[in-house]
Amino acid sequence: MNLVLKRLSFIILLISGLLFSQQVWKKPFEPVKLKQDSTHIYLEDYFFNIKDTGYRVTHIPEGLELRVYNNYEFILYGKQINPVDYLGVSVNFAERVIPIQQNKAINNIEKNPKEFIYLTSISFLKNNKALILKAEKPLKQILAVIDNILISQENIIYNEDEITIKIPDFANKLTKSNLRVFGCDNQRLSNDLWIPLTYGEPINDYNMLQRSDTHSNIVYSILIDRFNNGNFSNDKPSYNSGVLSILNWQGGDLAGITQKIRQNYFEKLGVNTLLLSPVNQNINKELNVERTDYKTTSFLGYYPESFKSLESRFGTEKEFQNLIGMAHAQKMNIISTCIVNKLNNNDLESVSENDLTKVPFELDLKNENTSYAITDSIVSFLNKYKIDGLLYFNAEKDSRFWEKLNSKIKMRVEIPTNRAIFQINEVLNSNLFNKVRKGFFIENERDTNSFADEFYKSLQLNGFHHLNLQNTGGILENRVGEEAQNKFIQEYAFIATTAGIPNIFYGDEVGLKGKKPFDNLRKMQFLDLSLEQEKLKNTIAKLNKIRASRLDLMYGDTQILASEKDYLALARNYLDKTTIVIFNLTNEQKEITFSLPNYAQNKSYFAEFGSDFMIDKDKFIIILPNKEIDILGSQ
Repeated sequence: MNLVLKRLSFIILLISGLLFSQQVWKKPFEPVKLKQDSTHIYLEDYFFNIKDTGYRVTHIPEGLELRVYNNYEFILYGKQINPVDYLGVSVNFAERVIPIQQNKAINNIEKNPKEFIYLTSISFLKNNKALILKAEKPLKQILAVIDNILISQENIIYNEDEITIKIPDFANKLTKSNLRVFGCDNQRLSNDLWIPLTYGEPINDYNMLQRSDTHSNIVYSILIDRFNNGNFSNDKPSYNSGVLSILNWQGGDLAGITQKIRQNYFEKLGVNTLLLSPVNQNINKELNVERTDYKTTSFLGYYPESFKSLESRFGTEKEFQNLIGMAHAQKMNIISTCIVNKLNNNDLESVSENDLTKVPFELDLKNENTSYAITDSIVSFLNKYKIDGLLYFNAEKDSRFWEKLNSKIKMRVEIPTNRAIFQINEVLNSNLFNKVRKGFFIENERDTNSFADEFYKSLQLNGFHHLNLQNTGGILENRVGEEAQNKFIQEYAFIATTAGIPNIFYGDEVGLKGKKPFDNLRKMQFLDLSLEQEKLKNTIAKLNKIRASRLDLMYGDTQILASEKDYLALARNYLDKTTIVIFNLTNEQKEITFSLPNYAQNKSYFAEFGSDFMIDKDKFIIILPNKEIDILGSQ
């Protein structure tokens, strides 16, 4: 009898335990599946760190209307026409889909950014159309979507720390699609995966990418007036004696950029996207420089007089068309900066007179008439010149203006095959990521203890595959000489091998900046480069070409392998390819040793910069000269 009672008690306890576990277990995420009667939907309930980021909704399900409030409350009103749909969220280049609910109860994610489960892809079984993933610890749930369409759990097989995702049949009909994967156990989230597909199979050759594939972009930012003078007939400097020489018009123009495209300058540098300063006609008058006695011209392009006309000092419509045509012929993107909230003339017929009270006139983007006119002008500009996108400067990130603009671009801009319209909001650059980068590579600001925390926090806030512009501008300011250039190379190597879009500010590739005021506005130097400058330019070009030839540096999952006072090592993995990047931060040659994760073992590596290294089981040992880097790619 006692034995029966004991067994019965055990069964009751077991059932109670199961019931309790069901009560405690709450999925850290689930699809934001909007029901047909959806009305008020707060994004904060679905994406817990929305307040800390510059996300904005780009995909609004049909039948719903977006309202954005100053306190970052995002609310959708109305009834959804399609009963199965998802919210789209974007930042900078990205069309980032976040079809998940991240439970706010997982507080340790915010407190301990390193407390996530590392997940990576390791292979694709072509015959079975199945993707194999590996997690450092077993996962309890996987959420996978292909272009916002949820993959059924029936297609996902869990086998301890290995997960198999069978690609559904509908993907086989798609020329291009993106697979996004998220995972979790009962406490922690994983990193997210981003795998581009073609006809249901992962892209595994960089030659299959096109310039419209955003992750493959390497950007070169050009201040038009300071870059290259290709047509001296349009030079019109100011003769006002109060204008500082460095702030006067220098003669750079569109023809000068075309000349450098023709000379393959950008191809040799390894960049495939040109980001131009504003090309619109600017005010033709001198302006006071804040907190100085100097005057400046409008060479920066930040004082537009028209949304329709080109700056006459930069060239004609034909010259702009020639530039765009030649760039596209060389498979390069052209993006122009657009100042959307300032105008120095009543160029818009429907702009309210109340907007025209200052110089520059501050435009109210929330005004319906103003918003209508500006968005029409932008669409007209895109259709006329066939450029690949715009960077919006001084843009309000919470205005309904963006929803109207996105809608018009999708409906009215003619987009040829293999082309995309990139829309970048400059206020959304990942400042945290930049601070992390600079803080680690500048010795007196380095804090290796918190580097990994801040690095992973930046990826969690922006996404492990975010597409923010990672700018070089400012890295060389107030630093000169060979040591500064070595540090610049290390910082740019970090930009070129981690998440985000590398963006070189003109002249940085030859160390143009120095200590004097306005040195970052100097005229570009092409000739008479010193040996140090040639070395810098060649190294930047090599880093760009490494980035452009390895899918694991574009789409790979990032993991820090070692973060110490004297060195840093990180890895990126995509399917069966792994790249390891090592930085010697000291002023002396150093032997660096760290452990390799499972996915990086049993592979043959080659050192891009020729360093001596060896692999002993799971130990990686490399010898690096002072202030040097090396990048090791798996064969």
